[in-house]
Parts: sequence; C-alpha cells; structure tokens
Amino acid sequence: MASAAELETDARARPFWAALLVELRRAWWIYALVPVVLTALGAADWGVPTVEAFALNFCVTLCIGGSSQAVFLLAERRGFGLPLGLHYPLLVLAGVALGTELALASLRLFAGFDPAMVRRGLWVVGGIVAAVVAAISVTYDRLRERARAVELRAEQARRQALEAKLDALQSRMNPHFLFNSLNTVAALIEEDRDAAVLAVERLSELLRYTLERSGDTLVPLADELRCVREYLALEGARFGERLRVRVDIDEALARVTQVMIPPLIIQPLVENAVKHGVARSRAPVTVCVAVDAEGEGLRVAVSDDGPGAHAGPSAGTGTAQRTVSERLRLLYGEAARFEAGPLSEGGYRATLHLPRAPRREVAA
Repeated sequence: MASAAELETDARARPFWAALLVELRRAWWIYALVPVVLTALGAADWGVPTVEAFALNFCVTLCIGGSSQAVFLLAERRGFGLPLGLHYPLLVLAGVALGTELALASLRLFAGFDPAMVRRGLWVVGGIVAAVVAAISVTYDRLRERARAVELRAEQARRQALEAKLDALQSRMNPHFLFNSLNTVAALIEEDRDAAVLAVERLSELLRYTLERSGDTLVPLADELRCVREYLALEGARFGERLRVRVDIDEALARVTQVMIPPLIIQPLVENAVKHGVARSRAPVTVCVAVDAEGEGLRVAVSDDGPGAHAGPSAGTGTAQRTVSERLRLLYGEAARFEAGPLSEGGYRATLHLPRAPRREVAA
C-alpha cells in the first residue's frame, strides 16, 4: 500500500486539471448530497418545481464547490504560505466569489435567469457550500498531517531498528577481525620482533579505521581499499612469500572519488581468502581484489587460487558470508547480490554486486 507521502508526490506530479478532476471525483458524495439538502430546505427560492430546483442547486454546488477545490489545490501547489488562521477564510472567500460568478454565468446562459434575481440565493447557497467544503478541507488537512506524523514516527522506528541490526552485525565482525589480527602479531613476536612492531603499527591503523567508520553507513571506496591493503600487508608479514596480492581497480572508478560502499564489507572476504586459501597451503597463493563498474553499479570480487578449502564442511566461512549478505540485504534490499563458491580451475571467489547508492539512508 502506498504511503501518504507517495500519494501526495503522485498527486503533485499530475497536471493541475487532472489533479482537480481527481479531487472532484473524491468529493462526489458532496455534490450528490448538498443539492438534495438545499432543495429539501428550500435554501434558495428559485420559483421553479422541485426537480428543476434540484438541478439548479446541483449546478450551483458544482460551480462553487469545484471553484473552491480549485482554489485550495492551486494554493497548495503554489505554496502561498498563508498563516493557518488566515489561510482557510481567504481561500473560501476566493472560491465562493469565483464559483458565484461561474454559477451566475451558467444560470444566465442555460436557464435564462436574471442575475439580479438570483444573486441573493446564490450567496446563500454559496455560503453553505463553501462552509461544507472548508470544513471538509480543514478536517482532511488535519487528518493528513496526523497521518504524516504517524508515518514519520514509523519511519524513524524502522530506521532505528535497521541501524541497530547493522550495528549488531558490525560489532559481531569487529572482535573476529581483531582476534585474527592479534594472532598474526603473536606469531610474529617469536619470529621477527621488528616485523611484529610494524605489524602492531598496521593493526593500530586498522583499528583506528574500524573505530572511526563503525558508525558510518557508507565510506569512500578508496578508504575501504586502503584498509584492505593494510590488512593484506599485515598478513604478508606473517606469511611472507606464501601470500601474493593483486588489486585490480577499473580505471574509470579510480578517477571517481565519491564511490561509496559499506565499511568493512570487503575485509571479511579478504580475511577468509587468507585464512582458508593461504594458511592452508604450503605453496604461494595469490589473493586478488578486483573492483569493476557493472552497469550503474559496482562489482567487487575477492578470489584466491588456494586449495579451495572454503567449500569444505569445516571451513568456517559461513558466519562471515552470512553477515556480509545480511548487511547488504538491510542496506540495499534486492538491489545488491552476494555470490560465493569454488572456482572450476581451483580456488575460491566471493563477489559483491552493489548499486551506486543504498536503497535508504540509515544514519541520522
């Protein structure tokens, strides 16, 4: 079901006369009921039989009511910005004046009435019709504002829930990343203290990036790739020649500075490639990070040519991949995809298909 904001946007997109016809159709019951009431009460003494009086009252109601609705619609579209207390009386008077002149012209043209004879009756009918239209307009406006407030509160609640889910997923990944990095540093301390010191410095840079970006929904692609390079350099100090790194970036994307992606969305995939591709192989393994433009979006592929242990039942990659997939779903909906699996020639590849912008904003 469309929201109130979507319906209002759709109405504003229509041409003025089309929007007016929609408004008249919505108020059909007014134009059916008011002439009956006016005829029954004898609000205007037309000096004609009841059936003709009903037809005249219907004509007058349509002229004055339609003019009032047109004036209200025009004021809403133009955004006259009148104070609320002055808004409705002025619009009602303008609608009645315009509608009365239209009604006089119609009665003179089609019914042969003398304007001087029916002007008093017209103002009586016009006042009644205008009061009804104004009352309905005020009520509708207040109900619409109330619906907007309810919808805004619901949207805020949805955003807060979404942000909480993303924070939970992010906090689940940060300890895992820190644990693996500390293991790397611990292994270096016994082998090469100088390399261990450098690794601690790299780790501090990674932790600073994690802390600074933990509250962001999106970060520049360049920052995320810098984080990935720091992490691979950290692991390179541990694995030496066993870890080979290749980062391929589309030249067109390299020239764009405002390509944004979720923070720490690539690093877990690189971490899996190192853990399950490099650590389990005695031979050199190449970890490749490729970033390409894909239509209006982005494709990020992380692959390795290791033994393909990711696919094994004890690989343990499921948690990281599920977390990445869930983050993409929350941010982009169906506009993003995550694919992962072994390669036919050996190794493993995980691919992110991302749009250029998220489906909705999360950060306040």
